[in-house]
Amino acid sequence: MRLSPQEMIQIEENCKLFLNRESKEGTLPAKDLLHPAGLSTALADWSRKIGTTEPPVAASMLSKRYGSLLLKGCLFAMSRLNKGLDFSADNLNIRWGPGWDLSLELKEDTVLTCPSSDERKRWRNEVLSRLLHRNLTPLLEQLSAYLPLNLLWENTLCYLYHNYEQWIQESRFPEERSRLLDDFRFLTDRTNIIVTGTLPNPWSMRFRPVPHPARPEETMRRRRTCCLYHRIPGAANCTNCPRIRKESSTVCNHKKRVSMG
Repeated sequence: MRLSPQEMIQIEENCKLFLNRESKEGTLPAKDLLHPAGLSTALADWSRKIGTTEPPVAASMLSKRYGSLLLKGCLFAMSRLNKGLDFSADNLNIRWGPGWDLSLELKEDTVLTCPSSDERKRWRNEVLSRLLHRNLTPLLEQLSAYLPLNLLWENTLCYLYHNYEQWIQESRFPEERSRLLDDFRFLTDRTNIIVTGTLPNPWSMRFRPVPHPARPEETMRRRRTCCLYHRIPGAANCTNCPRIRKESSTVCNHKKRVSMG
């Protein structure tokens, strides 16, 4: 079974994911990132693109950019469309664009069909196992040679929260909304071992709510670790950076930020 034309358009437009359109130029097999030599070469290229000479900064920014694309593509299909796509590293190519621009190519878009609702949990575990055990988790373990693993997991957790908040807000159908909530709660459950195979689940980390610097009537989630974005030349602290004291948040929020697309 494959995605319908409408589903393909939805994923390509929402997730920077190309289906059945492999490009031979400017691409890197995602599986290369899971080996020290391949990762080192990719980080050197990435460093030049984003303008840093610091390997830890490049590693953190790669985990954010690549991780955000993986999560959005796989989880959009799984939670919104109820379709399972193979996001293992063996099935992906990375397209390198100018500067911060990255996109993904899915070599095979064969769908892992969701069975009856009674068996959805088993199906979900299989979809997530391909994404996590055969791609994201070993990649972050490789990147932990450059900076702490808990920082890398928090980088991805920020996107997990952002995606599900947006999708739940956009959802108009009770069944879809219920599925989104169930998947999010499962992914962030402290007792869930599917993410790394062990406990504690790194996605069970909770952010500290603080007043939003630009909208005092709202709160935002303050990170526990700094992603090092401020060390990119010309960049400032992220709005939710733990380095920002409450009294200086508003000032820092208006500093120049480098565009990440």
